[in-house]
Amino acid sequence: MNYTDAQWVGIAFIFLGMILALAWAARAYIPGLASLFIPSSVIAGFVVLLIGPQVLGALGGGQGLIPQQVLDTWRVLPGLMINVVFAAVMLGKTLPSLKEIWGQSAPHFILGSVLSFGQFALGALAVVGILTPFFGLTDKAGSIIELAFAGGHGTIAGMGPLLTEAGAAEVVDLGLGLATISMATGVIGGTLLVKYALRHQGISIARQNPISDAEALHITAIAGVADQDDKPVPEMTHPACRR
Repeated sequence: MNYTDAQWVGIAFIFLGMILALAWAARAYIPGLASLFIPSSVIAGFVVLLIGPQVLGALGGGQGLIPQQVLDTWRVLPGLMINVVFAAVMLGKTLPSLKEIWGQSAPHFILGSVLSFGQFALGALAVVGILTPFFGLTDKAGSIIELAFAGGHGTIAGMGPLLTEAGAAEVVDLGLGLATISMATGVIGGTLLVKYALRHQGISIARQNPISDAEALHITAIAGVADQDDKPVPEMTHPACRR
């Protein structure tokens, strides 16, 4: 196909849009996906995995249904788009005082620090004791658990150039895979735990106020799609909610 580089960039975005639309439709109409709160972007990623060179291409001996030029464009997008995400985080927000920031964020900051340092420690032990001696993986991979689990896809994309410059380009792909696993397990596992807690009166509920109408609106009701698998969100009848 004789397209210019600019045209291939446009085609890459068209592919992204079509795959995201397909993922949104799958999430809306396949029972269970919406009730587990699996993001459409994650579903789209699995679609790309299936129709791209990793699965369909490997089975058929080609690129699958996605042209190589589109894949090359996608590879550079995360490192660019994450700058847009971070730059827009505080747009339109009024910064509170440092005292108010610390008062509201201290518990999260302390818990996040404990988790992050723990993930650094686990990664370092895994690299020193197993991955480097037995598999020859670079010691730069010691940070990948923290970057993938506490950070996520955006953190991996932002750190990608540094890891590549340090000679650990393969760690970037490993980190993106781990970030997907961490998101999927966190979302699905967390959703199942919350639903279990809501349906079992023996579990204490910390909140003191009943849920509002906006909070009670189920995700499938927002999309206008009836979820056959999921029961309506139950009212919080635990005594702690009626105080």
